[in-house]
Amino acid sequence: MPKEPKKVAEEIDHMLRKSGKEVLTITWPEFYTLNDAQRWTDERTQWIDEAAKRRGLIFGFGQMVISVCHDRNFSPV
Repeated sequence: MPKEPKKVAEEIDHMLRKSGKEVLTITWPEFYTLNDAQRWTDERTQWIDEAAKRRGLIFGFGQMVISVCHDRNFSPV
């Protein structure tokens, strides 16, 4: 059974903070493992995104990786 989106967002937030970097990239196979998911749905993407926003995270879902960063101006122009 897949993990709750809230728990996934919490774990990714911890990974990002622990890395000390501003952006974290996660491959899709790693993301499936992190979620304990066998299949992916648009609905699950929406749930994860909503849980991430509550933690101040921005998720970018690409073809090869998921990019994650904190919702703050860490690289001003």
